[in-house]
Amino acid sequence: MSDSPKSPLFTESIRREFYERRVLVLDGPLDDDNGTLLTTQLIALAAEDPQR
Repeated sequence: MSDSPKSPLFTESIRREFYERRVLVLDGPLDDDNGTLLTTQLIALAAEDPQR
């Protein structure tokens, strides 16, 4: 098994476009860092438009 970091499947610009469309991307295993990122994005989207 390799310890080298795996390159992300989605570029930052694609992630931003998905986020603006309210689509969240899990690009790797669900660990503490990715879980925190997804939770933060969910909270931010809920704050932007609570009705959606």
